[in-house]
Amino acid sequence: MPTESVDELITELEKLKVQEASVVARLKQARERERRDSSSAGATEGNEEVFRVGDRVRITNRINPPLSRFGRNYRLDRLGTVTRVTATRVYLTSDSGWETWRAHKNVAHTEE
Repeated sequence: MPTESVDELITELEKLKVQEASVVARLKQARERERRDSSSAGATEGNEEVFRVGDRVRITNRINPPLSRFGRNYRLDRLGTVTRVTATRVYLTSDSGWETWRAHKNVAHTEE
């Protein structure tokens, strides 16, 4: 290195900057691919089930009053049909007509 001129060092540094920019661009593309893949996978992480619009499901967690009539949980309030699915929520219409949403872990497919 002591024999290299300043111009040679500057040229080498410029080449390294170009390489760095290329690697950073590839990293950004890879990160974007990961985000796209994880968001399209929806609830496929872990043991969570995959839900689709039209699936028959059962709410497994507690039902609060407007879904339960007179403070009692009816079978129709716990069963429903999936109307929309996002990465974190399952939207459904219960058999009693109420529209609600639950986290993926709080909904299970029915055997019907």
